[in-house]
Amino acid sequence: MEAVGGLALQPLLCLAWVAAILPIVAAALPIPAAAGGRLLHQLLCAFSSRGKTARAASSSSSKAVLRRLYETEHVFHYSPSARMHIMGYLTGLFYYVAAPLSLASSCLPEAVQYLQYQIAEFIVKGRARMPDLAIDPTHLLKPLLNLGWSQWIGAAIFIWGSLHQIRCHAILGSLREHKDSDEYVIPCGDWFSRVSCPHYLAELVIYLGMLIASGGSDTPVWFLYLFVITNLSFAAVQTHRWYLQKFEDYPRSRYAIIPFVC
Repeated sequence: MEAVGGLALQPLLCLAWVAAILPIVAAALPIPAAAGGRLLHQLLCAFSSRGKTARAASSSSSKAVLRRLYETEHVFHYSPSARMHIMGYLTGLFYYVAAPLSLASSCLPEAVQYLQYQIAEFIVKGRARMPDLAIDPTHLLKPLLNLGWSQWIGAAIFIWGSLHQIRCHAILGSLREHKDSDEYVIPCGDWFSRVSCPHYLAELVIYLGMLIASGGSDTPVWFLYLFVITNLSFAAVQTHRWYLQKFEDYPRSRYAIIPFVC
């Protein structure tokens, strides 16, 4: 029964990701204004824009929430007029529910089945007859020894992307020395020499690592990665255009998010 539930969850997740991707793709296409193209484009641009009235908090990125909280409080110095668009907030709610489910969709039925078994055993036996919890450190190492080449390569790519993202976030956070200032400065260093949004590029690298670590057999993970690419690419293009309009001396050699591509 749990296996059937797990199989039913994966198509629903894929449909959810498709429903999230389509508006972004539509906003990027030259749809006539009469057909709602301009309204859709303005709505998504408002969500992904950066500047004095709206500063995009990367809700589509997928990092640990605690790290995001730490960076918000201690790394980034947001403008006093910075606001998160309601679409960004709703996207974040959807993302942080659908992303973990997608990453765990293949093993979720087994985990639920194990939890149900433990609860049933506790109800039948009672606390007094349950075995004491014993943790053997050697058993904790066995899963690492059983990892395949895809998991190790995926982990290496994940760490590589994470280190660059931390560095890029530190650079962005150092641009505004005073929290009460609205002044913007051209970011430089690390991957900023190549693209305008290297923290988004690092996010793509991070999720590529997770995709490789999953073995590429879980369809929801592919759709999750497609959503991350689409969403961050759209936001990066808008940010890149803002940089070009804001700074006359902005480096024209930089791409938006992926070198030599976009």
